[in-house]
Amino acid sequence: MLRKGRNPSIEGAWFRQIMARMVSKRDGNVSRYGSIYGRLERSDLKKLTAKARRFTSPDETPFTADLPPPIIPPLSYPKILHPNDVNVNKSILSYYVHTCIPRITHNATLAIATANRARGIKGESEFDDDGNYGSAATVDVELLQAMSKRVHYGKFVSESKFRSKPSDFIPHIVKPNRVALEALIVKPEVERALLARVRKKATLYSQELDLQGEPLIIDGDVGRDGKIGEVRKGRFRVDVDAVEQLYENFLIPLTKEVEVDYLLQRLDGLSKEDIEALRTV
Repeated sequence: MLRKGRNPSIEGAWFRQIMARMVSKRDGNVSRYGSIYGRLERSDLKKLTAKARRFTSPDETPFTADLPPPIIPPLSYPKILHPNDVNVNKSILSYYVHTCIPRITHNATLAIATANRARGIKGESEFDDDGNYGSAATVDVELLQAMSKRVHYGKFVSESKFRSKPSDFIPHIVKPNRVALEALIVKPEVERALLARVRKKATLYSQELDLQGEPLIIDGDVGRDGKIGEVRKGRFRVDVDAVEQLYENFLIPLTKEVEVDYLLQRLDGLSKEDIEALRTV
């Protein structure tokens, strides 16, 4: 849902127990937050992609600063963004740990607990994880970087809107007015269309199919044969509501924050003459 190609948001839902249980796995002092941040710090995947010049791209914002230099020649990117230090990766990491993980692993965690109780394992141990540490770590890094890219792309959106009519923005930047700046960039109809598209993509990508490749339905759903039916609960590989709410309650609002934060820095370093010249564009 966050980018084309492999879908880590769906894959992440399969690494159930590990995603929810790293909060206190065998060490009450090791938090999920610290665990994931440690993975980001030590991740060979991060180092490999950095060497492959991933983080020289202007639309990538790394979670950590200790990146190895690229080992292949750099690409020449056009200068689009104004110099800025807008970075909300800490907020993304915190939300991922405290909200995303418990939500996307909820059903799977309950399923493994039920299976463990049937085997006589009860209490705290029934929620033990499945040991998929490597796979979970890979999905963590992929999801976090995809969320970061999506949110920080708001800077490009703000730059485009600023260039279209700088005179509308300059007064609210010179005398900082976040409400006025947000009103200039927010289009509710676009947000509604985005949420509808996100929900549709989540539904289509995560459907369980029968042996003929058709979506699984039961009595009550409207199938291709025209019969009325209802989609069986649990026939989706991910919680479609959770994906939509991720965008509605976090990604979209945080992207707007990034857009406004960027605009508030858009005139930094410019002379009065430069600013006045922009007013006439």
